[in-house]
Amino acid sequence: MIGTNETKTTVSAKARRLRRKARRGTIAPYLFISPFYILFAIFFVYPLGFAAVLSFTRWDQASPMQWVGLSNYVHLFTDSYFIQSVVNTVVYIIGSLIIAFFLSLPLAMALSSKRVVGKKILRVLYFTPIVTPAVAVVIVFNMIYDKDFGLLNSFLHIFGIPAVPWLDSTFWSKISVLGLVAWQWTGLNSLYFIAGLQAIPESLYEAAALDGANRWRLIRHITLPSLSPMMVFVLITTFVGSSQIFDQPFILTNGGPLNSSLSYANYLYQQGMSYLHLGYSSAMGMLLLVVVACISLIQYRRFSTR
Repeated sequence: MIGTNETKTTVSAKARRLRRKARRGTIAPYLFISPFYILFAIFFVYPLGFAAVLSFTRWDQASPMQWVGLSNYVHLFTDSYFIQSVVNTVVYIIGSLIIAFFLSLPLAMALSSKRVVGKKILRVLYFTPIVTPAVAVVIVFNMIYDKDFGLLNSFLHIFGIPAVPWLDSTFWSKISVLGLVAWQWTGLNSLYFIAGLQAIPESLYEAAALDGANRWRLIRHITLPSLSPMMVFVLITTFVGSSQIFDQPFILTNGGPLNSSLSYANYLYQQGMSYLHLGYSSAMGMLLLVVVACISLIQYRRFSTR
């Protein structure tokens, strides 16, 4: 009996040790990935949740937080400055998409051509605007757009065209911002398209050429359909980025003149950081989040299924 009891005790002890090892083996992977989730919760989930709650309040940090329900959201649609910022941002979105697909894509095709010499150097040069410091961008583009001594107006003067008030006109200020957007992001989007073009098998072009397909048919029936995943990626990233455009109008015009270049993000920053209307700016942020997420999802489902 004593031997039997000792055997049972030994077996149960081994079973407990095995269970402990199994538990440690189950917990260990979660411990390794826990830093990411902890940081994600601290720097994303918590601020997002706090902003969502704050959007239903009136708070300026100096006085107690006051619950106002949907008043901030209702006020958005009666605020003329908010509506102006939405209109301006829609212009930036449409302009950015036109730049992405009608400038970046042809440029990528040209750089992928076997006839182009020094393609690697050109790709580096096109990527340079992304890493250029913002201060340098301000100096250069203010010199380019200056009404009296700007490089652009000096060039136009050669052809007898009068000086254009690039930064002082309610119309041309948006064009100036889009010009800076084109300079900054055309190269990066071109690199995305180049990556997609390099993934297309050369055998498809060779087979189509043997069947008598010309250059346009190759682009229409092989290049564009094969690039559709990358086009969806560029479409969504361009839409999301341009809907949050902040640096370009803030740097060039500070939203002026007469708020003609004021973007959604500029107005959100102005309300939250300059006027300390934290509840109102949070409502703007939550509305932007919902709209961008919904439209991006629609775009993904619409174009990824083709």
